[in-house]
Amino acid sequence: MFKVIDFKNGKPVVNQELEIMIPEISKFIKTYGEKANKWIAYLHYKHYPVKNDNPFYNLSEVTKDREIRKILALNKEEEPKGLDKIEEIIIKIYETPTIRFFNSYKKVIDKLSEYMNNMEINNDNIKNLVSLTKEYDTIMQTYKASIKNLEEELNSNKSAKLAYDQKM
Repeated sequence: MFKVIDFKNGKPVVNQELEIMIPEISKFIKTYGEKANKWIAYLHYKHYPVKNDNPFYNLSEVTKDREIRKILALNKEEEPKGLDKIEEIIIKIYETPTIRFFNSYKKVIDKLSEYMNNMEINNDNIKNLVSLTKEYDTIMQTYKASIKNLEEELNSNKSAKLAYDQKM
């Protein structure tokens, strides 16, 4: 799968093909210099769907965001102007219907886990907990099937590159 970021001498560097092909990314890099590479690396790790190449893959969305910023020394940095547009482009590069479904389902499971971890059991919510417990196997079977579908798709696209005519 195409990666928007590479590492040279231990520093993130935007893939040159991407910089040449997408004017918004080229402009972002010219405007923010080396910081642009870090912010694009942040977006890469936030959205890159390949488990073996993304150390933040299994983290919940909130934890993932915080940890990536910390590792890249961006946790105290204000987001640069135009980062949201760059994020939209990166999402378009990485997303497929299978990836969208997997990400949505993963968020649901993260929210259910958070709900169960933080809830106080009382007479009002015990029925919700019992119902959730009964549905656990069904929820996890669907999740595991989505993982399998995602892995099959990613394995079939291992050598895929960004198409020169891909619309952003």
